[in-house]
Amino acid sequence: MPIRNTIKKGEAPPSDARAPTGSYSLQMARPTAYQPIRPTVAAAPLFSQDGIPIISTRDLGYFFGLAASLYDQGGDADGPGRLSQGSSSSSSNGGGTWDWSGLTSQPAAPATEAPPAYGAGPRPHGTGELDAAAILVLWLFRQTRTDILPVAERFHLGAADRQPLYSLTAQPSIRSATEFNELAIARRDPVGGAWHAACTADIEPALELVKPGRWTVATLVLDAMPAWKKVVSGRVVQQTVDSVGHRGSKLSLAWGDRATLGRLGEAYGLWWSDGSEQGAAEAFYVTEGWRGFGTQGVVRVKPAVRDTSGAYQDPRNCPADLAVVYFFADPRTPPKFVCSRVEAQVRLDVLMAGLMVVMVVETRKAAVVKEYGSLPAYDSAAHWRSPLVERGPDYNEAYMD
Repeated sequence: MPIRNTIKKGEAPPSDARAPTGSYSLQMARPTAYQPIRPTVAAAPLFSQDGIPIISTRDLGYFFGLAASLYDQGGDADGPGRLSQGSSSSSSNGGGTWDWSGLTSQPAAPATEAPPAYGAGPRPHGTGELDAAAILVLWLFRQTRTDILPVAERFHLGAADRQPLYSLTAQPSIRSATEFNELAIARRDPVGGAWHAACTADIEPALELVKPGRWTVATLVLDAMPAWKKVVSGRVVQQTVDSVGHRGSKLSLAWGDRATLGRLGEAYGLWWSDGSEQGAAEAFYVTEGWRGFGTQGVVRVKPAVRDTSGAYQDPRNCPADLAVVYFFADPRTPPKFVCSRVEAQVRLDVLMAGLMVVMVVETRKAAVVKEYGSLPAYDSAAHWRSPLVERGPDYNEAYMD
């Protein structure tokens, strides 16, 4: 019979007794809480809202009158810089083009087919003078369906979603059946509600802007030829009316890298293709951190400034901006377009048309770059295992021997 050590009831266990869970419980500490891996790359800071205007200082009717060249040089009884009544008329095909022959120094008679807001009605704000302190602020609203290929861009800019001032609609081009390269840009009268064609842009098919070189991105044709005005100190000092043949209504949007274009590289340039200003630049578009819709960054519209030798300066060195588009990281905040320069507001049709084309092309370029980054390296094992690669005799000879 085995001998057992008996413990009397009521006695406490010895002080050196261990817990029944094992000796490891005395040596191991409590498990630490889970700590996720923190990225070493700092997130890009958000754009500061300080200094960005919230709303326009004038109504959209004022800026529509500037873009439609309804403000002439003046010289009548009302004083300089007044609104010219009856300066626009619709054509027989539904108002697709505008007649600018009424832009004279004397007040013209009201046109019978003129829009009601700018016919014999009252003038906006009573005076119609050019406001050098006017600021145009527009929100960008995009209605593009990205789940359908090819992507047909469709967006507009306005004070609100239901109050557009400019709109862009992409449609198939006759030169490319697989891309929506024809962009129809229209301007809407905020008072009368009528749409007027402003510009038609044709993007070059099968663009490859990711390769080095100089490329012609698109060709722009102004449907409503404005009367060009030179503004000095808020007053129109010179204007040119071209109502015969619409000469000087064709522009081209070009892009190139620094190795090819030098200081003008890595920026979109809007150049005149015909007319008296052939070969002259209208503006440059510089992107800062922006890589298509859905990303954060800035698109700046820079003036075409020449130096003493007559060559165009680097647009990035121009401190002044004709207009700026802010794209925010918050998807609930729509992009904002701000234009506070009166010399840009009187040529808003041209600058806005080029800006819209740049946004469409830059978005497509970003999609191509993203697709290139997701593809496997050429002649790698992942490349030949891809179902997108057609396996021919070369594959069998090289990898099946």
